[in-house]
Amino acid sequence: MLAVPPPAMVPIPPSELATIIEKTASFVAKNGIAMEQKIAQSKADDPKFSFLKPTDPFWPFYQLKIKEFEQPSGTDKPSTGGNRTETEPEPELQKPEEPIFTIKRPTNVTALEIDII
Repeated sequence: MLAVPPPAMVPIPPSELATIIEKTASFVAKNGIAMEQKIAQSKADDPKFSFLKPTDPFWPFYQLKIKEFEQPSGTDKPSTGGNRTETEPEPELQKPEEPIFTIKRPTNVTALEIDII
């Protein structure tokens, strides 16, 4: 398999094609390279599936998506908006310290005047 360039250098396809690439990459990651070969044979004449060829400009994007889908959910996967996995424990929240407010009472002010203030 050819080396995949870093994500910053990978061209991003249009959204419709990106959806097709992501679904295909998901199937290939789950079912193996045999699935990719089946899809490549059955969709050989379909230009939407030209990303299955290493000469296509979106082939690196496809390879990157396969790697993302192959990663276990607990590794360095790109963030999906803060969703937590079920195996990840909730962080324990600690009660903050009570604020301490102190003020010196002026000596020349009566209690009634302080209540009014």
